[in-house]
Amino acid sequence: MKTILVPTDFSPVAKNAAEYALGFARQISADKIVLYHAYQPSAVGDPLLAVTITDFETMKKAGEDGLAAERDRLLSLTSANIAVDLVCEMHFLVQEIDEICQRVGANYIVMGITGGGALEETLIGSNTLAVSKHTKVPLIIVPANAKYQNIHEVMMMSDLKDIATTTPEMPLRTLLDDIQPKVFVMNFDPEFRRNTDEGKVESMLLDNIMRDYPHEYVFSLREDFSDAINEFAVEHEVDMVITFPKKHGWFESLLHPSHTKELAFHSELPVMVMHG
Repeated sequence: MKTILVPTDFSPVAKNAAEYALGFARQISADKIVLYHAYQPSAVGDPLLAVTITDFETMKKAGEDGLAAERDRLLSLTSANIAVDLVCEMHFLVQEIDEICQRVGANYIVMGITGGGALEETLIGSNTLAVSKHTKVPLIIVPANAKYQNIHEVMMMSDLKDIATTTPEMPLRTLLDDIQPKVFVMNFDPEFRRNTDEGKVESMLLDNIMRDYPHEYVFSLREDFSDAINEFAVEHEVDMVITFPKKHGWFESLLHPSHTKELAFHSELPVMVMHG
């Protein structure tokens, strides 16, 4: 059984991401989408007194009504046999995301995000990058205006470093089995590191992981990598970007966390985030 978790705050950004999740569910033959709404009390009055709104039942009822309406909307958009379950609870989404995924059996998470210069700010949009840092479950970040189309070509970002320890082999292979795409492995390599012995070894390790999937390498010397990604994606009709953020310190590669943030905010394509 394949399940997709879709956190929502009922904003346009979140609703667009839910529609994207519906298309993704059809392509990978997922059995279920779980619409998830988390609500929290809000502090009022003197913050030193920690006075909170206690009418949690009202908040829960509003969330449940919103989820029911969103389920009906999604089901009206498809004839596919996909169940849509609803979960509404008082929770801290970012901190508890993996516990939530384990509880509902989620294989993927889909969340929306606004552009870096957008005036609109939503709870989901502001939480998406934070979730991407916490979760071990593959996360698809959906730009505000992205519409689903079947995924045939993907661009996988790789710095060709520490492949054996930082590339999430099993989640990656599961995704590629699910969508069966052609893969462009993109590397930003201004020092031509790929021509070193170490670079060649790392390429061989990645080739082994990708042995069952058609792929080719693309190398770029450009510094404005988000523009380069979008231009290449348009030229080659790429449908998704895959990235593996790394957690151990500052380094010059594209996959530095700050670059992943820029990619997520400025890409015109959905970005799949996987952690090794």
